[in-house]
Amino acid sequence: MTLKKKTPFLVGLFVIIGSFLLVGGIIWIGAAKYFKKGTIYVTYFDESVQGLQVDSKVKYRGVEVGWVKSIDIAPDNRLIEVMMIINFEGDFEKTKIAKLEPVGLTGMVYIELDNARPEDLKRTPKLSFRPDYPAIPSVPSDIQRIVANVNKIIESIGKIDFEGISNQIKMTTKTMEMFLNDQRLKNIVGNLNEISENLLKISEQIKIITKDEKLTGMITDATEVVKNTRTLIEKLKNDLDAINIKNISTKTDQLFNMFNKKVYAITLETQRAIESIKRASSSLEELMERLKDSPSDIIFSEPPQKDVVNY
Repeated sequence: MTLKKKTPFLVGLFVIIGSFLLVGGIIWIGAAKYFKKGTIYVTYFDESVQGLQVDSKVKYRGVEVGWVKSIDIAPDNRLIEVMMIINFEGDFEKTKIAKLEPVGLTGMVYIELDNARPEDLKRTPKLSFRPDYPAIPSVPSDIQRIVANVNKIIESIGKIDFEGISNQIKMTTKTMEMFLNDQRLKNIVGNLNEISENLLKISEQIKIITKDEKLTGMITDATEVVKNTRTLIEKLKNDLDAINIKNISTKTDQLFNMFNKKVYAITLETQRAIESIKRASSSLEELMERLKDSPSDIIFSEPPQKDVVNY
């Protein structure tokens, strides 16, 4: 009877003690991280931290190295201050950058740390105050960058003058239509077709002509003639270069002088002959007059005195 009364009591006591141990273990496991030693860092985000909570994980290239201790507004009332406990040795302030990364499709985010690159440091928010703890530079998250790029694209699209482009396209289309329907263009196309046909005919004729052996021989002879002509011209050029132009000029002057003298002498002799002819003509006229008046004087008279001519 006594044993039966003690059994429920022992069972209840065991359940209560087990429950306390289970709750204590869960609390211990959950709070164990708070007893770990770590370094306090802060980072400042210039974007929404929606989905980031206290106790959210801090990872370095996918490896958990800390957790978020607090989330608050920065002293400049512009940035968001996130305080972190990091159990990892190293100079995070100068060599690492922080950014928000999503946890799958849950909408939750965590802080991802990575090595800083020169181009990353150009995208970090500028602080107008002095932080109380070492600050790790932050960069925009991938989502934030995508949104920023989309906004830029939208702004660029908004600046496009679609109405002007549409009007220009209409004008261009109308101009092209007028151009294509122009009778002159049709005539040009027809002429081109005719020229193309003529060229084909000429090409066929050339093929036929080039197959003629006589024509081949004529082309060879013509080539030889051209070659010989070039040689002759080159020789003539060399001969002309060898001639003394100065001597030719001197001899030419001498020849002209001699020619002038000969012409002068001939002219002088011609003048003398003309004078003689004039005197002979005058004497003949006088003789005819005397013969007419007195024919006997020609027989019995003395000859006239000769005129003295000075040259």
